[in-house]
Amino acid sequence: MPTKTEALKISAAEWQIMRVVWTFGNPDSNQVISAVQEDHQWAPSTVRTLLKRLTKKQLLRTEKRGRAFSYRPVVSEPDAILEKSLHLLQSTCTVKVGEILATELATLPLDQTDIAQLMAILKQRQLTAPNQLDCDCPPDDCRCSQ
Repeated sequence: MPTKTEALKISAAEWQIMRVVWTFGNPDSNQVISAVQEDHQWAPSTVRTLLKRLTKKQLLRTEKRGRAFSYRPVVSEPDAILEKSLHLLQSTCTVKVGEILATELATLPLDQTDIAQLMAILKQRQLTAPNQLDCDCPPDDCRCSQ
């Protein structure tokens, strides 16, 4: 099982490969290559190299299937996304987190169910939320008031 840090250390290209594997569930290398080539002009050898890297990072498991290898994700897509976004938000000053989330919510596609769920969470959180959060920027490097 990969450590939390390993799931965060994947490049944009590796993330694209993971998205294909998550979508297919257990694709072989040729399926991954075909799917990736629809959006990118990557050579098959590039895709195979990315698959090998992800396997080495223990984010994919491989299995020989005929002449090709099949790949299975070790970490689920929701877990990887949550981990990556939490890491980013936890690396930000607490004073700025609400602003970042508000900006994202204003632009992300959401359906009625998503909005109702978010509103319920926010109403519940509002009951115990402080009036103001304390800045947790590094000393002498605060830019929250700017």
